[in-house]
Amino acid sequence: MNTPSSITLTTAAQLRQHDTTLAASQAVLAEIRDTAAKISPEALAFLAADASAEHQKVFADALAELRDEVLAPLAMIAHLSTELAASFAAAEEALRPTIAAAGARQMAVGKRLAEIPQAIKLSRAIVEDAQKRYLAAGLRDHEAERLIQPQRDQSDSNIEALQAEESALQAELDALKRFRATHTSADLPEGFTIPEPAQKVEAGHAC
Repeated sequence: MNTPSSITLTTAAQLRQHDTTLAASQAVLAEIRDTAAKISPEALAFLAADASAEHQKVFADALAELRDEVLAPLAMIAHLSTELAASFAAAEEALRPTIAAAGARQMAVGKRLAEIPQAIKLSRAIVEDAQKRYLAAGLRDHEAERLIQPQRDQSDSNIEALQAEESALQAELDALKRFRATHTSADLPEGFTIPEPAQKVEAGHAC
């Protein structure tokens, strides 16, 4: 068995998110461990002695060949596991600033999304209150409507902008949640950048 070279780290990372694939692999690993646990030293000695007699080899050499034959594919998988674990750890460390920035942005987006419905409600309420004041002052419906029409138009425009913002922020929030779950950069919102750290301003010294 040769060490696979065609699979990329990105593909390997994606496999970590595939529950069905991982579950099947866990089952195979459990089967390998269970089988290995049942192997006795007597059985190994018997196979080595049999190979030694059949091929006229020294017992120690036959046992070493048996060890290599059994362990070679498992050692390759173990080595690959170690390499993947180190690569995943390095990738996670490299992503740490992005993960933190995505978390902060997710909180900010969630806060703004919670504010928008209230902002829409307030915009409508302002127009309705103005209309009520005009009517209370004795104006007819059509007169009050004519006076508040510019305000209503502005309110409608504001609400349309707020709804567009809400839709865009919801899409961004969904992408941020996917990234927080997968830690895959491709899941980040389009154009996402890590904010530059705030520069410290040092007070000058008087001469």
